[in-house]
Amino acid sequence: LHVDRVRCLAVKLAKMDPSKTFDLEMVQLAALLHDVGDFKFIEHGETGHQVITRILSGENYPAEKIAGILEIVDSVSYRHELEHGCSPDRIKHWNEFTVVQDADRLDAIGAVGVARCFAYNGRKNLPFYIPGEKPVVDMTADLCNAQTKKNGGSARFHFDEKLLKLKDMMKSVGGRAEAERRQNFMHSFLENFDQDCDLDLY
Repeated sequence: LHVDRVRCLAVKLAKMDPSKTFDLEMVQLAALLHDVGDFKFIEHGETGHQVITRILSGENYPAEKIAGILEIVDSVSYRHELEHGCSPDRIKHWNEFTVVQDADRLDAIGAVGVARCFAYNGRKNLPFYIPGEKPVVDMTADLCNAQTKKNGGSARFHFDEKLLKLKDMMKSVGGRAEAERRQNFMHSFLENFDQDCDLDLY
């Protein structure tokens, strides 16, 4: 499952940087809960904040740490960073945030990321590629949200519009190293994909 891969990756990234201190319990909880309330899937009922607060309060988890987890969950997405940016002065539990965000992004790239991208497009009945069209070069938060809401885009374009940009947005030492390996795989895959589909996107 995506959330468990993110949990395991986040803990691994935290342990790869002994120069920083991490609350590993917060890291794991934020990783497990980071997609609660994702607007791409939520249809009705409680908000993500309400669900997370209800679950953690029911376990008598400290209110200050619940607030920290909500902050991480709110800030972790690609769209949020496009729109608001993220920096240590904006996010209190910065160390925990960086490894959760990097882990989430690592799971979106590499071999698993390729599989997830095409699986998601299949679920949404979106095309592999759109002949004759080009990807959006400078994807903004508004364009990203609009594209998702109208069920637009293609699997192939998603790499240029987002996935290939994630490597340079990594914030942890381990995240940057692992992203390099996964980026190399994606470049190799896309080279073969474009040849197979006779695509000339650039």
